[in-house]
Amino acid sequence: MTLSKETKATLDAIVEGKPFKLNNSFIAIERLYQWANNADESCTLWNFYLDLIGYSQEIYGCSLLHLDVYSVSQVLGYQELCHLGDALKVFEDNGYDRVYEWITYYLQVMDEQSER
Repeated sequence: MTLSKETKATLDAIVEGKPFKLNNSFIAIERLYQWANNADESCTLWNFYLDLIGYSQEIYGCSLLHLDVYSVSQVLGYQELCHLGDALKVFEDNGYDRVYEWITYYLQVMDEQSER
C-alpha cells in the first residue's frame, strides 16, 4: 500500500514523539482507537468500527466481530457512540482508500510502539 507523503510524515512523527500536524478528520479515528484501547471492552469498539466501514473484510477477509443488534447496544454507550460517529465523519472529506491507508499505517505504527 502506497502512503501519501502527508500520512507517512504524520505517523512517523507520532512514532518518534515529535510534534505533528494531523488532518483534523483523522484525529477522530485516532481518538476512537485510543478510547477503545483504554476501555474495558478494548477491541469491541475498534473492531466494530473496522467491520462497519468494511476495512476488516477488505484487509483481513472476514468480520472481526459477530454481534447481533442487541449485543451492540449493550456494548456501546453514549461516549462510544460519539467517538464512533466522529470517526465515521472522516468519510466526508476522504474516500475509502485514504481512510484504509491511514488505518493500516496507524496500526503498524502502534504495533511498532508496543514492541518497544
